[in-house]
Amino acid sequence: MYLIAITQELPDLRVEGLQRTNWSHGAFAAAGWKVTAWTDSLLGHIKASPDALTVEELAPGSGAPGAGDDARMRLCSVEFRAASLEAAMHRVANSGRAMYYHVKNSRSVYIASHLALLKQIGVPFRETDGILPELFLYRQACPPRTLIEDVFQLAAGDQARISLAASGWSIRRIPSYNPPQADPANAGGANDPALVAKMQTALEHAVMRPGVGGSAIGCLLSGGVDSSVITSIVKHAGVSDTFSCVYPFEDAETDTEFRYATSAAAALGTNHEVHIPTMSEYLHGAIESVVIAEEPTMHLQSVLVHVLCKDVLKRRGYTVVPCGEGADGMFGGRLQRLLTAFAAAPYKKAALELPGVASLLKAISRRTNRWGMIADLADRTWRQGVPFTDPNHILWTLAIFGDRDWIGEYLSCKPADMVGRRPTIMAPYAARDPRDCVSILALLSESSETQVIWSKLGEAQGMCLTYPYLDEEVSNLTYSIPWDAKLAGAKPVLRAAARRMGISESIVSRPKASFDIDPRKWGSRGGVFEALISLALPVVNERAIRALQSPYVFKAHTLWTVINYAIWKRVFINGESPSVLHAELDRSMHDLGVVDSFRAPGRLPSRMGAQP
Repeated sequence: MYLIAITQELPDLRVEGLQRTNWSHGAFAAAGWKVTAWTDSLLGHIKASPDALTVEELAPGSGAPGAGDDARMRLCSVEFRAASLEAAMHRVANSGRAMYYHVKNSRSVYIASHLALLKQIGVPFRETDGILPELFLYRQACPPRTLIEDVFQLAAGDQARISLAASGWSIRRIPSYNPPQADPANAGGANDPALVAKMQTALEHAVMRPGVGGSAIGCLLSGGVDSSVITSIVKHAGVSDTFSCVYPFEDAETDTEFRYATSAAAALGTNHEVHIPTMSEYLHGAIESVVIAEEPTMHLQSVLVHVLCKDVLKRRGYTVVPCGEGADGMFGGRLQRLLTAFAAAPYKKAALELPGVASLLKAISRRTNRWGMIADLADRTWRQGVPFTDPNHILWTLAIFGDRDWIGEYLSCKPADMVGRRPTIMAPYAARDPRDCVSILALLSESSETQVIWSKLGEAQGMCLTYPYLDEEVSNLTYSIPWDAKLAGAKPVLRAAARRMGISESIVSRPKASFDIDPRKWGSRGGVFEALISLALPVVNERAIRALQSPYVFKAHTLWTVINYAIWKRVFINGESPSVLHAELDRSMHDLGVVDSFRAPGRLPSRMGAQP
């Protein structure tokens, strides 16, 4: 946790748990500018001299024996040089560290890891105008925008230049994530033993880069190939325990993650603990997660990450938790496969564009919860040369979870409003392979925010989440593999590396499973989330939110986002205490007659009997 202020008067602020450092030398001192930094002991690190000040966040590992802080995994940094009135910011692509910034009247600069720290130093909190269409469609606003007016942030891999001119201070974001182009030398993919060996080595380096011992590593194992690779690597470092967390409203017989995680643990030889929070713990955890993340938490799974860190990992004293986030975007997903198929056979996309086809597919999707992506991209533009500024560009179908019709009607907005500033963010990559653009957009938007959210959830419990699949060594190697090789099966290069590590074929070759929970179990009226509806009503009118209670996947996910947004707005904009919302939730559960069942341990039926 860190807060940095560039001001002419030393701020009269004491932040509990943070150490204060004052610095003013060279050009800064000559012009009367002072830099004040507050850092914590978990991740923060200060290097100060008359020549420079560096404020860094480092993973809490020890690095190589005797190597000191220079060997620790760097998460983000802000560097000041006394020779000029400038500073440089950098957020490492796989760090998960938020870098928020605000320039006040061109006379002061504030940079922080947490929005609450900006509020403490006097930054006014007002909701960013016009951001809700993008938030409701994608569950997040793509950096550099945030939900707070005039507060911006760096995306994963970004840099920024802070400089002083006659008009005052300014911060210029420098898009810096620029992975290599495909290298024909790596066209062999999974059939190239040397390439597979390189991938294994890169992953081993990425997982162990923080330099901590086995007793400090908390290992999450969902049972897919991504988490199984991480588990195999840390097991060689002495990790013997693995963990997963499941929804209390998931049926045991259909809980794929439970089955995958326990079978993978058995194959890998770890002691596995499955945590099942009570329904009350999950719902209260939804409020806690938004408060800690300081924004809507996007995934239902974010609440599980929170309760697992808080109720299981924290008591064991883990300091580093490697996570498989980002692997799907890096190694290729459904949209990249569809783009490949359309390029090879354009008639397939042309068929989707025939009159009535898109409407038919959407109708089928609403009834069956299938073909949602294909239905949404059926009438989208994908041909070479179509500018990113076209709101119908096929790239903007990536990671859609909101219901376009409801958003358009409720917010009276246009498709371009829903896309937000994404065309500007992606402009530097316009000449790249469209499948590269999908991966890059995934990192700069959804993955960037997922990292921030989950990292805050872990940090609140004294641990640092890391993202090995987004490590620069892994990322550069993965991008250098041509897409035809990467898509020759389900993550073929990664699976080949897993086999080389000796991971059981029963884990490596089993089909990829989605660990999302069926919205029919939580999205409908009278379902397990009914108790959260009352918390949203002070922000969203009841008729609108009731229209979202549906087993249809896009409506259900919009409902989740709207509930998260309402909790966020009540706390961060309206200034209500989280304790007020927790009390409201308890009353809501009482009025619905579910208090006893929701507080009981174990699973419960996903649909309650009472109908409001």
